[in-house]
Amino acid sequence: MPHFIANQLTGENLFDLLSVAFPNALEALKSYQKPSGNILQQERFSVNHNIQNPATEQHLILTINRLDEKSYLFILDDLTELYKKEQQLFAIQQEQAVERGKFEVISGVLHDIGNAVVGFGSYLTKVKQLSKGNDATMLSKLAQFVKANEAAIGQAIGVPKAQAMVQLIDGLKAKQEDHMVKMEKAITDQMNIVTHVKDVLNIQRQYIGSESGERSLVSLRGIINDALAMQLATLEKRNIAIRWIRLS
Repeated sequence: MPHFIANQLTGENLFDLLSVAFPNALEALKSYQKPSGNILQQERFSVNHNIQNPATEQHLILTINRLDEKSYLFILDDLTELYKKEQQLFAIQQEQAVERGKFEVISGVLHDIGNAVVGFGSYLTKVKQLSKGNDATMLSKLAQFVKANEAAIGQAIGVPKAQAMVQLIDGLKAKQEDHMVKMEKAITDQMNIVTHVKDVLNIQRQYIGSESGERSLVSLRGIINDALAMQLATLEKRNIAIRWIRLS
């Protein structure tokens, strides 16, 4: 009856209601030629008698059976609440799918970054090993040899030249040693950065490791420590010290 009233129909003739509210059902009924049988089986319809308010939309399911030449059975069920629950479930599934997609993308990015960092760390280790060459050692041995034979070399090329040679070799040796110290420090700094990046990646993996979406107890101190660990390089660069204060 609410549909009769909403469509301003009088009486109780269902065919009048079908012609207005369910024209497709009426066409199916008219085209059905058998003396009996199922004309429509749980056909879904959406109707809204108040277009300005979409929230009033109803979702109905209609079944029509022809019992004989003059008798029909109409079954009309209101599935609005079920439809709303289905839509809510669908929205939740979509949201979960999006979250899973985000987890997969983030995991892939972290994995790729991790591989690059590992490769860079291996390269730095190799450079550090190569930097420990014998250039400074060879220069030191050469300087010792020249000093030990300075008199003989002075007789061959002259004392001033021999002394200049000793000074030149000493200067090269000192410069090479200084260069090696600076290079080793630079490599060590880079390796520390690589280690820090690995730590940050490990922390990030922990926070994206669960895709269940279930809530669980966490340690606030642990989260703060992780946040500080990820900002460690920046804090040290700016000489910022963190101090814990226990509040009573």
